Amino acid sequence: MKRYVLTQWKAHKATVALIIFGFFVADLILSIGVTVSRRQFEY
Repeated sequence: MKRYVLTQWKAHKATVALIIFGFFVADLILSIGVTVSRRQFEY
């Protein structure tokens, strides 16, 4: 599995980087959404 991931990383660096970047962006957006909805619920 590790060898497969490393070969994919070498072959498709841009795709893997975009997937990782997208994961962090989605996590940030979800975190902001939870915070906003929690504040709306408190009012």
